[in-house]
Amino acid sequence: MEIKLKKSGSIVAGSILMVFVFSLMFKAKKSSNVLPTASQYENRLEEFCLFDVEQAKHEFNSFLDLGLNPSDAFELTVIKRIYV
Repeated sequence: MEIKLKKSGSIVAGSILMVFVFSLMFKAKKSSNVLPTASQYENRLEEFCLFDVEQAKHEFNSFLDLGLNPSDAFELTVIKRIYV
C-alpha cells in the first residue's frame, strides 16, 4: 500500500510540474507578441487610405477618443474609408 501511495504521489507531483512548465512556456510565448501602438496604427493608415490620409487619421483619433482600442479604431477607420 505504501509503495502505491509513493508512486501515485510522484505521478501527481510530476503532472503538476508539467502543467507549471507548460504554463510558463505559454506565458513566455504570449508575451513575445507585442501589439502595435496607436501611432504605429496611424502610420499604417497611409497604406490603406490613399486619397485622404489626414481625414483618415482624424477619424482614427476620434475613435480613440471614444475609448476604442487602437486595433479596433484602425479596423473601423479602414472599413469606413474603403467600403463607405
